[in-house]
Amino acid sequence: MNKEILYDKNFCKIYNSKEDNYITIKWFGFPRSNDFRDACNAVIEYMKQYKTGKLLTDNRNAKIFSVDDQKWLNSEWLPIAIKSGYSCSATLINDDVFIKAAVKNITNHRDQKIIKTKLFTKEDEAISWLKQI
Repeated sequence: MNKEILYDKNFCKIYNSKEDNYITIKWFGFPRSNDFRDACNAVIEYMKQYKTGKLLTDNRNAKIFSVDDQKWLNSEWLPIAIKSGYSCSATLINDDVFIKAAVKNITNHRDQKIIKTKLFTKEDEAISWLKQI
């Protein structure tokens, strides 16, 4: 798989999957609010730059996202992302109950007619689903 690193920080990495035309954001630990928001905003710019609305979010190594950041993501970031072409979200999660709750809080606010959203525990299944959409 040919992935180009676009954004490389200790709290997350963002990749462009050239062959399959999707962006990946991989979270690590507990990002500070400004870091979380900067990375999410970078995703919008990369989706526009690479002309894709598909996003693979890997939360398997994340600790938790603050409630304020979850609210910001749904109320401020999401409308801008949709206007920028965001249309499909595959999200990788582990067994951490806090991450599961945070991810469900975020994804439950999405209209499936606008953004197709699905949760996964295995990366190959998430990628396969993104390729089919």
